[in-house]
Amino acid sequence: MPSRLCKVSFSLTSLAIVGLVTCGSASAASLSYTIKDLGTLGGSKSTGFSMNRLGQVVGTSDIPGNTGFHAFRTAPNQAINPATDDLGTLFGAPISGANGINDLGQVVGYSRQASGGELAFRTGPNQAINSATDYLGTLGGSTSVATTINNLGQVVGNSLITGDAALRAFRTGANQNINPATDDLGTLGGTNSLANYINDLGQVVGYADIAGDVATHAFRTGPNQAIGAGSDLGTLGGNYSEANYINSLGEVVGASTLAGNENVLHAYRIGANETIGAGSDLGTLGGDSSVAYAINNLGQVVGFSNIAGSTDIHAFLHTNGTMFDLNNLVAANAFDGFSVLAGAFNINDSGQIVGSGLRADGTLHAFLATPITPTSVPEPDSTLGLAVGLFGAGSLLKRKLKKEKQLCSAIGAGQR
Repeated sequence: MPSRLCKVSFSLTSLAIVGLVTCGSASAASLSYTIKDLGTLGGSKSTGFSMNRLGQVVGTSDIPGNTGFHAFRTAPNQAINPATDDLGTLFGAPISGANGINDLGQVVGYSRQASGGELAFRTGPNQAINSATDYLGTLGGSTSVATTINNLGQVVGNSLITGDAALRAFRTGANQNINPATDDLGTLGGTNSLANYINDLGQVVGYADIAGDVATHAFRTGPNQAIGAGSDLGTLGGNYSEANYINSLGEVVGASTLAGNENVLHAYRIGANETIGAGSDLGTLGGDSSVAYAINNLGQVVGFSNIAGSTDIHAFLHTNGTMFDLNNLVAANAFDGFSVLAGAFNINDSGQIVGSGLRADGTLHAFLATPITPTSVPEPDSTLGLAVGLFGAGSLLKRKLKKEKQLCSAIGAGQR
């Protein structure tokens, strides 16, 4: 998330997810999914990052010849159409990535220039990137990345400030460019901050350095407010936490290190007026680490986790108090060529899930999972058993990279 802790970076050269998918013995009443391979823009790899309530998916894909990657936006519930879904880039740059989409079809993300710096964009509804209108600017520094957009057209993301002295979260006005005088959300007392998501109330979540840059904590702002008193969400006992998503109810999900163990992450979920505590730890799929990326308004959470006895990562769905391996919820013969669903990055209120998985030939493709029985609840199964933002500075980013490398080196390299 995106950043979003492991919001799949897109070099996609060293995918290290291996092992067989064990399809569990779901009961007749279990929630089950069909999987659609979303394909690519003509290259070999793609990653799906976000979706809207209509089932339009955005992400990043290799272009023909695998000479670079571009942002894409699909038609509702459709695979990528290379003829219509390539969003292009800003100013003729070689690379772009889409991180978020609202229900109007506006897409936000970044375009990486030949010099290596990123520039944030927001498209018009169901339009490609237009260099004349879509560049959002920066907070005064050389780079910016947009991570998501709400239905009012407000955009959040991350930008270097004047002099490239620090990385800061920003939130724009509705359909406005970044205003350095008003849009810097500040920090929790330290140097850097990053914004991952905004809901339609204008509440923003992300993570920021605390005073002295001795730790990095998740934050949640008030509606259209900067980071301030009451924004610090705390941790699961460690020195690092991140908020990756906030739904319309104010519920937040993310990941945090644990007391006495700064080398693993656990997914968490908190209510609208809660901070992170022991009761918010969602656990794992049997391995040591997990990350929660999104929560819909029904309280369903998606992300990924190590599986038992392995460093392999699988996509999960957490619902009704239990974390399930999404691979175990796929209907028979409904994997559409995937060997493992590795990461789930967004879920809409229809229960559709977007993410990335390994195909049988070893390539990484975006997938769309659609529930067959959306009102049923899965039963526990005994066989239960992703990308770092490329710019930034200071202690926050260094800690972020250290924590995420264990989980995210497998899934590729883009933004968010």
